[in-house]
Amino acid sequence: MDWRPEVVHTVLLAESHVYTPEHELQIMRGPHHLFPRSLNQTFARFVYCLGYGESEFAGQSLPATVGTPQFWKLFASCAHTPSPLAFAPFLKGTNPSFFKRIDAKLMLLERLRSLGVWLVDASAIALYSTGGARLYQQDYESVLKCCWNNYTGHLVRQAAPHSIVVIGRGVARTLERELSNLAGIKMHCVHQPQGCRKKGMIEDVYATLHQVCQNAAQARGVR
Repeated sequence: MDWRPEVVHTVLLAESHVYTPEHELQIMRGPHHLFPRSLNQTFARFVYCLGYGESEFAGQSLPATVGTPQFWKLFASCAHTPSPLAFAPFLKGTNPSFFKRIDAKLMLLERLRSLGVWLVDASAIALYSTGGARLYQQDYESVLKCCWNNYTGHLVRQAAPHSIVVIGRGVARTLERELSNLAGIKMHCVHQPQGCRKKGMIEDVYATLHQVCQNAAQARGVR
């Protein structure tokens, strides 16, 4: 909940975080004290955890991970006009400086919070292993519906966003009826970034996120 906006304008409803093994649930040993904001120091394989994909931040006792650079591009698209230049500060390939990269990520997270953008997982439990395999394959729909009915749906209704962007067609199909019952909220759906293999698909995802997040914030008087 560290990055939940005080007032939520757009919910990004993703599928699930990656499973974090119990032995990885430990305090990160990176140079947190060098950054101006008090940060959650427990490691988790979740995009809001700055140690996920940043081994220098996580510390040597935790495994090096790729993280989710595709979600940093999604985040950047919400706040800025999507382009390689807009994505560059958050990616190791274009910004090799660890400190500059973390500073850029922190600034982006603050901007998203000011825009009222909040990432929420539809599943309260991890649906993917550290190796990328889907967990609970046969019970996928049941897990999503159970989590929505007992946890996630309450979070979203309580947040009362202007708009929801569902990231993933599978999530949208599974929760179609539940989402349709959220009166007064504008609904949008985009492909998961890793599923965008046809030309122009990922650019459409970025453009939709930018338009929805900007419009929702402006509709509620945020500049």
